[in-house]
Amino acid sequence: MQEQLPRYTQGVVQPGTPVQRQPGTPVQRVAAPKAPSNVRSRSTQEKRVECTRSTQENPKPRTQARSQSREVQAAADLQLGAEVTIEGCDCRITDALGMGSFGTVWEAEDKKTKVKLAVKEIACWTHNELMNALFERHLLTVFSSRPGSEGPTSLGPHDAKIPALVGHEVLKVNPRRVRLAMTKVPGCALEDFLEERRRVAAATTAAGLTVSAWDRFSEACMFAHGLISQLAPVFERISALAIHRDVNTHNILVDAKPSMMPNFGLVDFGLAVDALCWCSTEDNPETKNRPTRVGVDEVHTWRYLDIAGDCRYWPVSAWTQFLIGWKEIDARPCLRQEYQVQLDQHALGITAMKVFVELLSPPAPKEQSNGKGNAGDQGVPQSHGSIESSDIPNLQMEIWTLLRAWDRYWKRISPVHKKLISTFHHGGDWEVLKQMCENTNFYENIARDLSHLREAIHAAAVASKAASAKHDQGYDEPASPSEVPTFAKANRLFQAMLMLISDGVTPDMQYGPEAWQAIARTLSYTESNGTFNSSELPTASCSSTASTAEAPPDRRKESQAVKKPSDATLLPS
Repeated sequence: MQEQLPRYTQGVVQPGTPVQRQPGTPVQRVAAPKAPSNVRSRSTQEKRVECTRSTQENPKPRTQARSQSREVQAAADLQLGAEVTIEGCDCRITDALGMGSFGTVWEAEDKKTKVKLAVKEIACWTHNELMNALFERHLLTVFSSRPGSEGPTSLGPHDAKIPALVGHEVLKVNPRRVRLAMTKVPGCALEDFLEERRRVAAATTAAGLTVSAWDRFSEACMFAHGLISQLAPVFERISALAIHRDVNTHNILVDAKPSMMPNFGLVDFGLAVDALCWCSTEDNPETKNRPTRVGVDEVHTWRYLDIAGDCRYWPVSAWTQFLIGWKEIDARPCLRQEYQVQLDQHALGITAMKVFVELLSPPAPKEQSNGKGNAGDQGVPQSHGSIESSDIPNLQMEIWTLLRAWDRYWKRISPVHKKLISTFHHGGDWEVLKQMCENTNFYENIARDLSHLREAIHAAAVASKAASAKHDQGYDEPASPSEVPTFAKANRLFQAMLMLISDGVTPDMQYGPEAWQAIARTLSYTESNGTFNSSELPTASCSSTASTAEAPPDRRKESQAVKKPSDATLLPS
C-alpha cells in the first residue's frame, strides 16, 4: 500500500497518484515532533550529499524496496539531460540555474510546448522544512491564479515578472523532496548583469575610451527607475498576502536587450512569510491554521522566526533583531513597523540605489577587486571611474555627496556580510560575530550611514526637481530642453527611493499595497508647470540628531540577557 502523507499536505501530488490539474487546497500548519537540534546546522553541501545516499542503510521488504529505489532513482536523475514528469508536465532538464541555501534550481523545457520552465528541488529534512517548501508552492499557486479561477491564469501586465506554478510533487525519499515546476522568468540575475557591466567599463577604460558622465547618469536613472516602476505593481500584489524577505540583486532578474527598455522580474519565494501570521502573535487563533513559513517549535511571527535574506539589504530593525533582540524592536514604533511591513520596501530601495550608483560610477570587476587590498577589503569593489563633482550639471555637489554616502554604507556592510555568510556556512560562533559588531560600533554606524544616505537622496531629489524646472533663474548652467526629461525622471526616482529606503527613525512611512501604489504614482507623475516646493518631498529623517535606533551598549547587553533559546535565528539567502 502506498504511504500516505499527513493531512497537512492535502492537495500535494505524490509520484504515482492521479494528477489533479486544479490548485491544491491551502497548506495548513499542524503540530509536529521537534527536529533534532543538529539538523539546522547542516550545510547545503552536506544536504545535497545526503540526498543521493542509498536507502540500503535501512533495509525494507523486497517489494517496498523496489518502489523506494525507483523514487531514489528519480531524485538522482535531476541533472542535465534528465527527463522528469512533475504533475503531468513532461520536461527535460537543460541547464543549472543556481543553488541557494534551501534548494537547487534547474532550467527545463516542456517537451510538448517547448516552453522554458524552472524546476526547483528542495530537500526537506524535517517536518517544518517540508511545510515551508509547501508554503512556497502555495504562494506560487495563489500568485498565478485569480480569485475563482480554475488554475494558473495571466496576471496582466506583470504576469511574466514572477514565476507561475506549473506543477509540483513530493518525493517520498529520505529526505523528502519537493519539486516545483514553474514558468521561467526571462533574464539573468541582476548581480550578474552588473558584474558584466563592471567588466565592460573596465575594458573601456583600459582601451582609453570614455563614456560621458551625462550618458551614464541618463542610463543609471533609466535602469533604476524601470526597476522600481516595473516591480511596484508586483509588490503591491505580493504585499497584500506575503512578505518576500529576500529581495536583492540575486533574486531580481533583468532582461536587457540592446536599444530596448530592460525588463525586470522577481524570483525565489523560499523565505517568504504570510503577512498576517508574521505580524500576529503565536497564540492568535485567527492565524493558527493559516499557511505560512514556520520555524523551530512551530513559531511563525516576527519575534521568533528566523532572520532572513542578504544582510546588505537589511534595514536597521533587522540588525536590531540580530544584535539586540525583538524586545528592543517592540519598544520603538518606527523599528517595529519597519521590521513587520517594510522589509521588501527597504531591500528594493537599496537594490535600486546599487543599480543607480554602479551604472553611474562603475566599480572594478570582482576578479580585480578581490586581488587588491587586505583581506578586509576583499569582495568590496573599488571604483575606477568616479564621477567628479563637476560632471553632472546642476547636481554637482548633490551627486558627489550621494556617491560618498553610498560608498560609506557599502564598504561598511560588505565585510560584515562576508563574515556572516562564512559563519553561517561553516558553523561559526555567532557570538564572536556579534562581539565584533559591538567592538566596532557597527550597529550605531550602520544606522547613521542609512540616515546619511536618506539625507543625500533628499538633497538630490530637491536639486534634480529644481533643475528640471522650466525657468532658469539662479542657475549658472540652466538645463537644456534635452536634459529636462532626465532631470525630471531623476527627481521622481529619488522621491521613490525616499519612500523605500528607511532608517529606523523616520515616522509615518507608508507600507503595504498603499505604499506600492503611491510609489507607482510618484514614478509615473507628469511634471506640471507649477512652482516647485521642496516640502512636497518625503522627509529625510525625523531627527537631525543621533538616531534613536542607537541603543547604548549596556542596554544591548541587558536585552541580550533576557533572550530565550527560541528567539529568531539567522537564515541568509
